[in-house]
Amino acid sequence: MQAIPAQLTALAVTDTLKKASKPAAFTKIPWAPTEGAWSETLGWSPSSFSANPPTGTRSGFYWNTEEQSGDHAVGLKKTSGSLLTLERQFEVWCCSAMGEKASGYQLTVITSKLSDGKVRFVLRRFIEGEAKVLFETTEDLPFNENDSFYLARVDNELLVYYRSGEGTPTLLGGATDTTFTKGFCAFGGNGSNPRLVDFKVGSLTIAEEVERFRRFSGVAGNTIIASIGTCNRQDDVTEMALVRVPQKPAAFFTYQLIRLALKGGSSRGYGLGIVQGSSGDTAGKLACSWLETEEKQTTSQTPQKIFTYDNHWKLVVVRKEVGAKKADFGILDLYTGEWTWEEGNEGAASKAESMGAEGTVWFGSDNGSSLFKGDFAAAMIGAVKSRAEIEALAKVTPLIDLRPSASGLWFMNKATVGEKFEDETGNGANQTNTPTTGSVVSEAPPIPYYVPPTGYTRTLIGAVVKFVKRWTLWGGAVRRF
Repeated sequence: MQAIPAQLTALAVTDTLKKASKPAAFTKIPWAPTEGAWSETLGWSPSSFSANPPTGTRSGFYWNTEEQSGDHAVGLKKTSGSLLTLERQFEVWCCSAMGEKASGYQLTVITSKLSDGKVRFVLRRFIEGEAKVLFETTEDLPFNENDSFYLARVDNELLVYYRSGEGTPTLLGGATDTTFTKGFCAFGGNGSNPRLVDFKVGSLTIAEEVERFRRFSGVAGNTIIASIGTCNRQDDVTEMALVRVPQKPAAFFTYQLIRLALKGGSSRGYGLGIVQGSSGDTAGKLACSWLETEEKQTTSQTPQKIFTYDNHWKLVVVRKEVGAKKADFGILDLYTGEWTWEEGNEGAASKAESMGAEGTVWFGSDNGSSLFKGDFAAAMIGAVKSRAEIEALAKVTPLIDLRPSASGLWFMNKATVGEKFEDETGNGANQTNTPTTGSVVSEAPPIPYYVPPTGYTRTLIGAVVKFVKRWTLWGGAVRRF
């Protein structure tokens, strides 16, 4: 079973669109006034710019052979044609009934208002001609000849992918929507450029769901330790942890989530934790610390207590840019879907001291202290990313396709405490110890995070996991139905 980007790359071409006229397998989109232009050498292009851009579809066709349902994707490639005219668009559709008025999901690539050859990606849901934006890239991006784009429907998720040339498709973001579950796939546009080829429609195969995560009890011995592998970072870093704190902690505590540690000293590294609670507090601050030199350690924390103890699953992030930059902290509450960001109050350090080849990665502890008490599902370490990039990764499913951008990635989903887990990136930061306490709980976080099923081929990991459940807040806890 392959990851979604690999499956998109491997999709067979449904039609090259290099035709002298419309093939029999295509029917004009009912709400499009024109058919556009066909060419045996160049492919298809929309008609001239009109029809209330950038939402309107001036011309286009749908693949009339069969409706698509379940997990599937539709894609299109650009060849020749300038993108220097503002707000031209080309698009794909999925889950449309192809009635008189536009209904279904539309992914458009729209040229920049600055006419600089760049584009933005906009995902919309149409219901009887009325459009709602579900996702839009926050900045204009390059789109060159032979670049492709895809709209994938995976369970209730709509995923937007961009592919540069023959490279690996990159997840840009997406949305959750359950309005449409089946329908026809199509291509279209508004404006006489560019030429479009290689229309693709195909099904996706998604990994089975396995529901497990680690529960740490906050007593010595439940620490998970991994070898450093090649996840050692010192100039810049992003660390993420998927955690839940079920109850208010004891007074004056520190919870360590992730710690990159030098050999011989847990404090000599780079860590992410929840700190400075006191009796009766309903929230804590986020903090990180790193060793600059043998004599100087820097600690940075949020001015406000932004981690609430509400039993919600949260994606907790720290990012530290290269140079004299403060650490930056973020929390995605997976119950509310909202982000909270706050810059650390100190920490203008150029870099942390290298952890070296013999360092370790600690989870849920700082070498036997700062013991975490709560649920821990996954962790990631990688190069620094902007807030926008991190939010884009987490827009749909926080752990989908993180592997290519990670230095280390771990899913704490083994069937027993004694079963060691591996660095999913293949960079070698695998678990080296066996915890003596703690537990493995059979209950998944409320997101599709990847779990490899039995017999899975490790070189192909990265697929999305189906997750169809409803979560609600009831009696101060998140309940699943």
